[in-house]
Amino acid sequence: MSATAWPFIEFDDRARPRLAGSRWHVLQLLREHVEFRWDAEQIARQHPDLTLPQIHAALVYYYDHREERDRLLADEEREFAELRVATASRELQARMSRFKSLC
Repeated sequence: MSATAWPFIEFDDRARPRLAGSRWHVLQLLREHVEFRWDAEQIARQHPDLTLPQIHAALVYYYDHREERDRLLADEEREFAELRVATASRELQARMSRFKSLC
């Protein structure tokens, strides 16, 4: 899509859509929309640094690219799950090492 088609959307270095001139990625706002069932006005109350046109642009961008965005959301969830497992494993290993040193 051309930049004029999405005046509020730009892409970061990983090709993830974000709201132009802000720190917010479209996927972050989308999670709030989907998980909390927030509409644009509720999202705006939580993010006073964003305008309603920016929020609507993020939601419209999502619905126009839903399959791609759903895949990215699933990929991020998988990455978070892997990090949780890796972190838990390191913590468990550290606890076991401390326990062994006490014995």
